[in-house]
Amino acid sequence: MSSLVANLVEFLSTNEQDQTKPILALPRMIVENCTGCGLCVKACPGLVLEMRNGKASIAHGDRCSQCSHCVAVCPVNALEDRYAGAEDTPVLDPKRLPSDSSLLVFFRSRRSVRHYRKKAISRKVLEKILDAGRYAPTAGNRQDVHHIVITNPEKIAELRDMVFTSVLKMFSMFEKKALFPLMCVAMGTKNAKALKDYVPLLERFRELWEKHGEDRIFWHAPAIMLVHGPRWDDTVSFSCAAVLYQASLMAHCLNVGCCFNGFLQVAINNDAKIRRWAGVPRRHKCYGAMTLGYPEIKYRRLVRREPAKVTWR
Repeated sequence: MSSLVANLVEFLSTNEQDQTKPILALPRMIVENCTGCGLCVKACPGLVLEMRNGKASIAHGDRCSQCSHCVAVCPVNALEDRYAGAEDTPVLDPKRLPSDSSLLVFFRSRRSVRHYRKKAISRKVLEKILDAGRYAPTAGNRQDVHHIVITNPEKIAELRDMVFTSVLKMFSMFEKKALFPLMCVAMGTKNAKALKDYVPLLERFRELWEKHGEDRIFWHAPAIMLVHGPRWDDTVSFSCAAVLYQASLMAHCLNVGCCFNGFLQVAINNDAKIRRWAGVPRRHKCYGAMTLGYPEIKYRRLVRREPAKVTWR
């Protein structure tokens, strides 16, 4: 209960200081076009619309999340999205959608890419990748996912050194006999042992870097992308993950390889110096990070995965 109260207090104080959020704009009703079919009322997840005198009407505007479901289902254009431009909400052509088989092949062709060519990714390509991510679903349609993209080689090298040092220091705590039992109590024995097993691997990574200049943290990636959002909101973790993964799919379409990077995410969230360096606000948390680059290795087979773990009810 105490954590719930703390989150609520932080939510309220954050919103008081946040001046960047857009002003709520309800869809515009064109009453003379409405045929009273009720589709918009049915599609509205926030119960914003009601039928009145045979016409759809905005009854609870304060509930609107600007999802535009009402605009999308209306067959007679009786509602307009005030934020949308001419190219923002084109009519859907089902013929342009991929088939189920082609979509599955696409999903299975995407792999975690860790070996990159020494070629920079242009701003135009990165913006296409970011643009794809913004169409992912977010909790409550809040769209409160923030990005940080790093392409400067010197800054990437500086960040890599900080992350390497920070992560190795954190994980080494699990090797201390006095602390390990406490870690087991705090996070569970299985998790603590799993993190402890990373230490020899990280030591090997450091040896490869110092002796051969082989980067096993960022893999010599020419670009790094991370997502962050309000710390108080547990649901934003899904929003960030959805946005980042959807961005990675667009990257795959553009022949840009990606690899999600847990080391960077852990370092940012546990090291205040790295968080400040990266520019993640104090009230925010990093919910995902990935390296990007043009693949140096070509994969010729689709991925194999275990069957879905499902409980049918």
